[in-house]
Amino acid sequence: MSLRIAAAVITSLLLSACSASAPRKPAADTPASPAPAAPAAAAPAAAAPAPPPGSSNPVEAVPLEVVVNDQTTTGRVMKLRGKIVNPHAEAVDGIRMQLVFVGTGGEEGGGRVLEIQQKELNSNLKPGGSGAFRWDVESIYLGGGGSFMVVAYPAKLGGKDMPPPDHWNE
Repeated sequence: MSLRIAAAVITSLLLSACSASAPRKPAADTPASPAPAAPAAAAPAAAAPAPPPGSSNPVEAVPLEVVVNDQTTTGRVMKLRGKIVNPHAEAVDGIRMQLVFVGTGGEEGGGRVLEIQQKELNSNLKPGGSGAFRWDVESIYLGGGGSFMVVAYPAKLGGKDMPPPDHWNE
């Protein structure tokens, strides 16, 4: 799964779980497929990247790769160890990580977001570079039957401040 697709899936999960409205179903008179859009003009190099579908946040279009090398769980405490890789052609200054606990089941077989934890790292990554992370997490959801996702986004990319990801608490 590509980084952009993974970010879009996570964003979709977060948006649907935090939305107060019920899931929308297409109206009976809605066409099965949308009309083709006109080709977009090339964006200038200084423009922010386009956000993934379902999000208006441009930082979610530039996720970092997260590789979990070790996960040890004892009761309600989990020790995560791994690395974060910068796949971009620009340097990263500061990293915002989110750990998303997702429950299983639901009416349509999809999960729902149970909890989101966050951590900010003061790491700098060169283009194509990587750095290690350690995260000791405590949650009541570690003993359940759900799963989790770890996502990371740059705080600054190429010297430009990036907005925090959706559901980030300052």
